[in-house]
Amino acid sequence: MTHRSAFILLFAVAAAGCGQAAPSVDVAAICQQVDARYGGFDDTLAVARAAGADYLDTVARCLQRDPRAMHTLFWLTGHARFDAASSEGNAQVLHDVLRDVGERFYAGCLNAEPAEVRDEVRAALLYDMGWGNVETLKFSEIQALWPKVFPETYDPNRDG
Repeated sequence: MTHRSAFILLFAVAAAGCGQAAPSVDVAAICQQVDARYGGFDDTLAVARAAGADYLDTVARCLQRDPRAMHTLFWLTGHARFDAASSEGNAQVLHDVLRDVGERFYAGCLNAEPAEVRDEVRAALLYDMGWGNVETLKFSEIQALWPKVFPETYDPNRDG
């Protein structure tokens, strides 16, 4: 699969309705693309497997805009006990999924989660965006960039 066809495939998935894959989307191709992108994330895959989830399958279903898969991905972020290496892989996946499925769908799914899960996902996204240790950030520093990039996903005043 070429980069162009992979981009077109991911765009088609992102353009599909909430919780549905576009009728012309080849689910096997999405799974193959996910395996190619994240199959080497051994630490992340192992932690997710220990928590009882098939990480690659979950991500593939997220790219098909499946709200249950989004819940699983978010739940893993808050509960799977990712360590340093595995959390970096998970943070990259969270950010990639956000870009691939679009903010409206992503934010809608995220805002259905409990506050502690939303906070963990947002912290992981900030980390992947290069903010480093988010525990030392002030809200004003985050506010300077984040709401301009993904305003619906990062709204700490939103209660779900």
